[in-house]
Parts: sequence; C-alpha cells; structure tokens
Amino acid sequence: TGSHQKFVTVCFDGWDSKRKDLVGVTVDFYNPVTSSALKVAVVLIATKSKKADDVALDIMECLERVGIEKEDLYKTVNDTTNSAVKTGWNLTGVKGTCAMHRVNLIIEHTTGRRKRTQQRKVTDEFPECKAIRKNAYEFGSYYNNNKRKQVFLALERWCKEKKLPVCRIALPNSTRAAGTALLYQSIVRQKWVFYDYWHASIDPSRHELTEDEFKMIAELEAVLFPLCRLVKLVQTDLFGSMSYTFLFVFPCYVNYLLRNNWYVANVHKESNQDNNKWWHGGAQFHDRNEIGRPIITDKATGKTKIDMIRVKTSELQEIPQRLVKRIEKEFKEYGGIPTHDQLLAMACNPLTVHIGFKLLKVTQNTLIKGARHDAHLHVDFKAKAADILKTAISEKCAQMLNGANTISNS
Repeated sequence: TGSHQKFVTVCFDGWDSKRKDLVGVTVDFYNPVTSSALKVAVVLIATKSKKADDVALDIMECLERVGIEKEDLYKTVNDTTNSAVKTGWNLTGVKGTCAMHRVNLIIEHTTGRRKRTQQRKVTDEFPECKAIRKNAYEFGSYYNNNKRKQVFLALERWCKEKKLPVCRIALPNSTRAAGTALLYQSIVRQKWVFYDYWHASIDPSRHELTEDEFKMIAELEAVLFPLCRLVKLVQTDLFGSMSYTFLFVFPCYVNYLLRNNWYVANVHKESNQDNNKWWHGGAQFHDRNEIGRPIITDKATGKTKIDMIRVKTSELQEIPQRLVKRIEKEFKEYGGIPTHDQLLAMACNPLTVHIGFKLLKVTQNTLIKGARHDAHLHVDFKAKAADILKTAISEKCAQMLNGANTISNS
C-alpha cells in the first residue's frame, strides 16, 4: 500500500514476586502468504520495575531483538489493571482488550470488590455485598491458612473417620478470574460436611457460618453462575475468537435482563430434615446451561450431586436482587455492546456472517417478547458490521492508490 502495515498483536501478562517481577510476552500474527495464523512465545523477562513506562520499554527491547519494530504492532492483549492498560497504550497507542478480563470486571464491580470514584469521591459501591464476600473469604482462610494447618488436618481426619471426601475452599486472588463465584461454589459444595463437623467438633474457636449466611452465599452463587460460565467461554486465544466472543456475551446479557427464575443450591436445613439430599464434600454441581438450569443426565442424588431448587427473582433476598440489577448495568459498560474491532472481525468471518448475525437476531426477538426496547439492544449488528467493513476497505484502497501514485512520482 506504500505504507508500513501494522500486523502484530502483542499479548503480555505479569506475575508479582517477592524477588522479581516477571512479564511473559507472546506475539500473534497472520501470514497472508501461507494463509495461517501464528502464535509465538517470545520471552519471559524480569522487568526493571512495575511502572508501565519501564515495562513497555523492556517489552519493546525484547521484540526488537527478534526483528519486530514498534511500527509493526497493531494492538495489545492485556488485563484490565491501570498499569497493564497504560503499558499497552505505550506500545501501540491503542487500549488493549481481553474479553475474559472485561467480563471479570463485571463481577468485580457488581459484587463491590471494586468501587468507582470521581474527583476522589466514591460514586458507586456495594458494601453489603462486599461484606458477604469478606466473611466468606475469612471463613475459607480459617480452614485453608498454612499458618493453621492443624485446623484443616483436624477436619480431614474427621472426614476420613466418616469416610467422607473433603476439598479445600478455593480462595480468590487478584489474578483468578471469577474468583468470587468459585469461592461461593466451593463453600456450597461442602455445606453439609461443615454442618455435621461443627455439631461433632469440640473446638470452641471454630469458625462457623449461620444457616442464613449459607442461604445468602447459595443465592449469590446462583446469580453469578452465568457470568462465571461466560468467563470460561470467552477465555480463549484461538484464531478468529474476536469474531465470535460477542455471540456468547450478548445472550448472557439478555438473560440477565429477562430472567424470572434462578436455580439455587438447596442448603436449607429445614427442607432436608431426613438428610437424603445432604451431599458430601466431593459432590459436584450438575452441568448447567446458560441460565444455570441443571442438566440432569443421571439419577445420582444428594450424596454425589448438589440438589438445586428454582427460586423466583422476587423471592431472592434483597442483596441478590440488587446484584442482578447491578449486573444489567455493568454489562452495558463491559462487553454488552460490540466494539468496532469485534464488528469488523464478525464481518470478515463467513461463519459469523451466515449464522452468527442470525443468532443475534433471534436473541433480540426475545427482548421484544420480554418488552425490552432499549435502543442499544436493538442495533442492526449485521448492517453496522457491513458499514465498518466497507469503510475499512475504502480506506485501504485509498492508501494503496496514494502509495502507487507516490511510487510512480518518485
């Protein structure tokens, strides 16, 4: 075209360490000669500091060693921390994206783990939901803390005597996507093990959860499950994923807008007096579809599978109901509306053109039936993608013509 073409996508992520701060770098690019997409792990480096400017310089220095120049870089794929976003901007002048991290941000903001500020004033927070997470985390830490190994070992010994399996509680951290939802899931899985253990234990300092707290955690888990599932679906780096991740995100967004029922783990002691449905610590959730409805494929009952009950939205407790509304709001900010690059990729993928846009239209029709007529939900995605593709082709043709004229003139 007479100008240098940006064609390399840089993927990077960092790991914190007491000794060194590490960053891994991978490059993705498309080879038009062989019609193949390539992915190459370039380097794992110890950076000079955590500052975005220094990290960007270290990455660029390593890329130059393998013949990749700054003008080759198209965009970055990075997480959503301020430092990572600024590093990506320093490399390409474009904010890097990652569908998985964007969905995880919905969980972080809606559950109150993150709060928004403007001019140093808090504009959005959810302290009630954050307090539940904090209590669940402290509960899990009590039984998982390496400084109190005897606590977990005592539980483990008791379970062996009763011939019951026991699992450690999955504690969330700064890098685990959907960590809050996974924390709630692991607590629900061991509800009846803890219930029996506490009644048999003589340890006066043991950390317990009340029946009301278990019920709250079970309802929050049910509300968060579709997002947890979505995080796994969009956590991919396969070729063409830019063109189809929105096909997972949009139906999930719509489901939250239209949901009337939730499938909640049956942790109610009063409804399980005969303990036939008391699952053990190794029990699993049934496979669940996109709205959390269990897909029961066998006759396994309480001991190995978690019993689920259907609960109307209006019957959820106040905090889970508020969480649903907050998720609806955050979807509009993170992923519920396709980006320019996503629409362009969808227009370039024949599978999306012929099938994907039809699926999106079907989802939009369910919104009409549900009396949701929000303008941003009823965009003609196919027409918008076609316009973006036409504009991109026109701009590229103009570059080629200008380049040809420049070459002939010289």
